[in-house]
Amino acid sequence: IANPTGALSEVTTTNNVSVVSTIVVQDLGGCSADSFEQDDSFGTAKSITVGAPAQSHNHCEDYEDWLAFSAVSGESYAIRVTRSGLSEAWAEVYAADGTTLLAGNGYNETTAVDWQASADGTYYIKVGSYAGRIGAGRDYAVQVQPKLPDLVQTLTLPSSGGTVIAGGFLN
Repeated sequence: IANPTGALSEVTTTNNVSVVSTIVVQDLGGCSADSFEQDDSFGTAKSITVGAPAQSHNHCEDYEDWLAFSAVSGESYAIRVTRSGLSEAWAEVYAADGTTLLAGNGYNETTAVDWQASADGTYYIKVGSYAGRIGAGRDYAVQVQPKLPDLVQTLTLPSSGGTVIAGGFLN
């Protein structure tokens, strides 16, 4: 209401009261809890399937997320964190006790961990971000894959040269 007491003289007073309107406040960052919350400790870790497509997560509510996965003794695994936007996500692998660090380094912002299981069992992945840097733009994806050999095909030419007629074969 403008000039509610009529202290000022006006030509028109019928325009002094506004219409009540709904006001919507939007979070421009668009960040809300992911479907894996609560996952703030190894005891509340949600499972991730080895070989499955990457899972989308975020650090909107906290700066540590935990995942659990089953590993087989002697098998190697590739754990990958793909950052999105301003994300500073990193990964560490922990033993079945949830406290013994086996691989990865949050201080070095490790996003790729190649690791071999020493025994069958459940292991944990902690994906962290830095304290005070939670909220919008903290999206990331995490994936656990069997670590397979990197096969490479190399062409070796004979010492006599590698000349071949078009359409011919090079053995």
